[in-house]
Formats: sequence, structure tokens, C-alpha cells
Amino acid sequence: MRTRFFSLLYLYAALTCTIAFAAKPTPAPKTSASATPAPTVSKPSKPVVDQTAQTIIYCYHRLVDKVRYPGTEITPAVFEAQMKELKDRGITVIGMQDLLAWKRGEKNIPPRCAVITFDDGWKSQYEVAWPIMKKFGYTFTMFIYTEGVAGASLGGGQAITWEMLANMRDNGIDIEAHSATHQDLREGHTIMVAEPGGKRTKKKLTGPEYEQWIQNEVVGCKTLLEQRLGIKVNCFAVPFGSYNEHVKEIARNAGYEAMFTVYGQPIGWTSPMDALGRYAIEANKPKVFEDAVKMIATSSGGPGAPAVAAVGAENLQVEPADGSTVRSALPLIKANLSQIGQIDPASVQLRISGLGLVPASFDPKTGTVSYQVTQKLREKNCTVILSAKSGDKKVETHWTFGIDEAGAAPAVTPAATPKK
Repeated sequence: MRTRFFSLLYLYAALTCTIAFAAKPTPAPKTSASATPAPTVSKPSKPVVDQTAQTIIYCYHRLVDKVRYPGTEITPAVFEAQMKELKDRGITVIGMQDLLAWKRGEKNIPPRCAVITFDDGWKSQYEVAWPIMKKFGYTFTMFIYTEGVAGASLGGGQAITWEMLANMRDNGIDIEAHSATHQDLREGHTIMVAEPGGKRTKKKLTGPEYEQWIQNEVVGCKTLLEQRLGIKVNCFAVPFGSYNEHVKEIARNAGYEAMFTVYGQPIGWTSPMDALGRYAIEANKPKVFEDAVKMIATSSGGPGAPAVAAVGAENLQVEPADGSTVRSALPLIKANLSQIGQIDPASVQLRISGLGLVPASFDPKTGTVSYQVTQKLREKNCTVILSAKSGDKKVETHWTFGIDEAGAAPAVTPAATPKK
């Protein structure tokens, strides 16, 4: 009996050890030092973009058969002829978002190209301009001031509707912001303010009252466009091109990627994103379109061309100073290039908005560029573009100043009127 018990005990112990041994996992074979490691998946890198490419941006307003306001109107025939000329000259029309993607280093654009924009939001942009753009296969950007849309406080019978804007959106048209009421955005300037009851009065806003107003102009219009159309707005066209560092800061904080003026200049890789100049096309200034075409046609863009370095106006001791206001429409314009390095005197070019290329003088000893304006400047704001070559590098700067011959408060650009 005892023998059978010990036999069973021995059999149980042996069986348990066998099961335990069988359950023990087999160790993985050791990897030899010469084994090839598993391949790693690399993230796609950004494309190498052509930093010598350049573009021009055009700004249009109303298209009408009979021009009554030449500062903001042209005929459909002139507009179509200009669009045809771009195609005939081999200048590719690209979308605004393509331009911004290039500026971010995400994609290439053609060496010579153009962006077409329309300001304010007029019905003729939908009914007349859009069919012409379709004919050429062009896309474009609409800069809308929200109180000017049909049904709002400044929107009349010639204003674009939200339904029109939605149709354009659905067909790939870029829609961006142009403020709420289309007025001078700088603090202390006279603007039209809507009072209770719908009455509009002129007023100068300062302090907290101004801050509340400017938030609606810059941020509120963006929010409304995004909510009404279900879009992302990342561009802001400044009314009249009149703004300052405070307005820029508010726009940046609101999420705008780019800001646009009406002081035309070729846009390059180093052009500042908060001051992208557009050529405003007006019936009373027919040379503006052609001058822009010539500038892009003879620009430094293209393989092997010298890179363009943007230089801040504050580094060149410019006169009149950037953002200042002068009391003469015949100012002396100066800049000092001595900090740039050895300048090629033949390469110095000075351009003034409203005048174009002017015969500026350059003193190689002091590095000073100067030009005494002899033809009275008509606009309330003037932009200067100065470029030159230093070795194999092209340098460029631009600055803007105001003109107030009365010598009173800074000049005021009239507020937008309701669309009739």
C-alpha cells in the first residue's frame, strides 16, 4: 500500500515537471552583430522652392459700362483686355493660397505670375468679372467688408449678397476680409459711427472706445465671414492701405497670415507678410497695369538671378520716416544705404506711388539716395520703394508716409459710402 502511494506521488511529480518544462517559452535566437536593422520610415520633407520667383498682385473694384468714379471703376472691356494680356505675355495667374504656400516654403509657383483680387464686394464682381475670369481659367480672391454686403448697414442695390459669395466659395473662389465698415483703422482718425437708431455721425475714437471698435473691424469681420460661409479667413486687405503697428498686432493675434496694401510692388520671397503691396487698377491711371507687367517681366526672378534681401526702412534713416505725416506734397525723399555695403550706383532705383520710377541721385561717398519731388503728390498716403545691388545681392526696402498740407490732424481718407 505504501509502495503504491509513493509510486503515485513520484508519477505526479514527474508529470508536473514535464508540463512546466513544456510551458516554458523557447528563448528567441540571439541577433548577430551584423544583422540589418529594420528600415525606418522618414517623414516627407518640404519641397525646395524657387526663392527667386516673383509675383504681382492686382486690385480691382467695380466693373461698369460707363465710368463715373474713375478711382474705383473700369469697364468690362478694359478688364478683359488686361486678363488677355497676362496670358499673351506668359504671366501665369495663380491663387492667393498658392502664393502663401510658396511663402511658407511648401510649394513652388511659376517664376513670373500674378494674383487677381477684388475689393469691397460689388455685384458686378459676381455678374461681370467672374464670367470673364472663367473664360481664361483664372481664379481670384474676394476681399469683403462685411457691412457692405447686401442687407447690412452699408449694403445697397449694387452690393454682393451672401448667396453669391456662397456660390463663389463652392466654386473654389478665395474669400477674405476687408474690415467691417471700410474706414481708416488708425486711432484718432475721424470715422463714421452708427449711433442708436441708425444715425451715422463723424467721430474720433480713442482709448477703450477705439479698442472696442478696432476689434470689430479687424477681428469681428473675420469671425462673421467664417461663420456665415464656413470658411477659414487668413488674409486681410487694409482699407486705403492706412494702418500702423497696433493694427498689425491685432491682425496677427486674430490669426491673419498676410496683410495687403494698395501700394503696388513685385512680391518676392523676402517680402514682409504684413505689407504685401497690390497694384490698384483705376480708369484714371491706365499706366498702372502696364507698369506692373513690365516690372514682373524685367524682374530678377528666374534661375540664376540674384536673391532679394528685404531691408527695414528703420535701418536706412529714411526721410520722411516710415509712418510719419508731412505737411508738403513736394517732400524731399532720402535714404542712407551706407550700412548695406558697396552699392552699384547704376543699380539704384527709387519708385514713388503715383509717380513711378524717378531720377533719384546717389552719392557713393555717403551712400545717400535722394529725390526732391517736383510733381505734387495727389494721394494722402505715399509709398516709396528703393532697390539697389550690393555685390551679387539685390536689396530692397519700402516705406509709407502720410501727406497733410493743412498741417492739422493726420489726413483722413473718406469712409465707405453705402452701395447704391
